[in-house]
Amino acid sequence: MDSLEPSRPSVTFSELEFHKGMPEPAYRSYEGYNQSYLKCVYTDGILHAEHERLNPQEETEALRIGSLFHAMVLEPKTVHDVYMVAPKVDRRTKEGKLEYELFLNQATNKCVVSDREYLTATMMANSTIPHSLKHLHKDNCDYEIAFTGRATVRYNIGEEVHGASFPIKGKLDILAHKLNGDIEIRDLKSMGKLTNDDVRKSAKDRLWALQSAFYTDAVYAGFKPNKVDFVYYCTEKAAPYHTHDWQCTEEMLARGRGIYAHALMQVSEWIRKGKPDTYDFLGRSTLNV
Repeated sequence: MDSLEPSRPSVTFSELEFHKGMPEPAYRSYEGYNQSYLKCVYTDGILHAEHERLNPQEETEALRIGSLFHAMVLEPKTVHDVYMVAPKVDRRTKEGKLEYELFLNQATNKCVVSDREYLTATMMANSTIPHSLKHLHKDNCDYEIAFTGRATVRYNIGEEVHGASFPIKGKLDILAHKLNGDIEIRDLKSMGKLTNDDVRKSAKDRLWALQSAFYTDAVYAGFKPNKVDFVYYCTEKAAPYHTHDWQCTEEMLARGRGIYAHALMQVSEWIRKGKPDTYDFLGRSTLNV
């Protein structure tokens, strides 16, 4: 076991390809590390990240609302092809059970949402759509852009240089091409409230810095523009459904860049040491509380 800890990771992107209209099953089936996986590596460790990757979480109400909200803003023509609203019936009765069974037969291979979930997503979309397009014409924007490629991490262990190359993937909500050649990445977020404290807490707890840096660097590598801005478009998921945008600072992007580089370094070390199923590969850690 190495007595020295790995340090000073750096990452380069290559083989970037951007895909318009990639179906969700095709995106999910592509074997690559995404920003959610790297967040879990950084916060909970590689073993938890691997467990979540192999055992996807069950769909929750919040996930259904978020997914439907994204579809209403980004792919409104596909909403009724993908989602169906469940009827309000009393499934404790014979008639209610029968009506619901008939509905489920019609809803095969579709995502079922409640009328309340549908209303919430609709109100959020009605707030977000005019706000997200107020600066640029719709023709300047690409929606639901998936990217695939490779990320190569290099780092030091003492005087030795180690590293590995990994397949990566990601999905951009909106890619806005400005007239001067710059690019703005827009990511939709649903929030409880839009106070500065609420947004900062969510950004910190959910590592928005990692996501924004990971996507920004992929766009730089793929399109090579002069400048890339990353903006979060946040919408309240309850009345009055306000929307506001927050642009990431260069300091935030630099912080996120360091975080995803550190996560990729952890993955590389885990693989280099034979993918152990315990945290022994990290060696002994110090504790000072």
